[in-house]
Amino acid sequence: MCKSFVAGLALLVLVSTQAGAQNPAQPVQPGTQPQRAVGTPGATPGVQAGGMTTVDHAIAACLALGNQEEVALAQFAQDHAKSKEVKEFAKLMSDDHKAALQKLRQIAPQVASVGENLQAGNERQDSITSNAATGLQAGTVGAQPGAQIAGPDGALFSQMLSLQQRVAQECLTLTQDELTKSEDFDRCYIGQQVGAHIGMLAKLKGSAQFASPQLRSFIDEATKTVEKHLDKAKQIAKSLEDESRSGSTRAANRAEDSRR
Repeated sequence: MCKSFVAGLALLVLVSTQAGAQNPAQPVQPGTQPQRAVGTPGATPGVQAGGMTTVDHAIAACLALGNQEEVALAQFAQDHAKSKEVKEFAKLMSDDHKAALQKLRQIAPQVASVGENLQAGNERQDSITSNAATGLQAGTVGAQPGAQIAGPDGALFSQMLSLQQRVAQECLTLTQDELTKSEDFDRCYIGQQVGAHIGMLAKLKGSAQFASPQLRSFIDEATKTVEKHLDKAKQIAKSLEDESRSGSTRAANRAEDSRR
């Protein structure tokens, strides 16, 4: 998973900053839920119907893309891995990240369509940009009912989501290309997963203080799951490393015996 979360989040929450500049209001502390929604008299800028803030939407969108990347890469790994242990791990990643997406969509249906166009391997489609453009209508987030962000802020938000989907697709494709070139797909995939889950932990923990209570509950649960995934990936990495060393030792012993 590429390290694009911070940049993406900064771009996405820019709309919230602009809204606040155009409509001055009392500052909102991270994680608070103002009572009034956009479209109502005296509403706090950047707060959407249902108590979700623009920052919540930005966090949810970035997390959705991260989970979509993991699902696509896991499915790719199931087709290319040789080790049964690695194949089982990839299936676990696919299942767990699909489940996380389902929960995220229940909490933030406004971003339900984000990342749905990510493609694995040769199935990648260059139509992702046009799909994102039509799927993320100006003034809405994820083209979902009730997800409107009024005026030009909504259009900017949609453009930023389209940009992030393109970045996520490029990240996925480049990662798959590198894994395919590797002489040991299994070890490289597991190594990538260790790094990816360390990165995801940082994203989750760093986002928690800015999320509303409802989204923070999802983040707390996801953090525990990602920690388990990381521990499992480290265990498999050690197992593969021990197996590789053992194989090298046996090969060296056979070579030594043949010289005698």
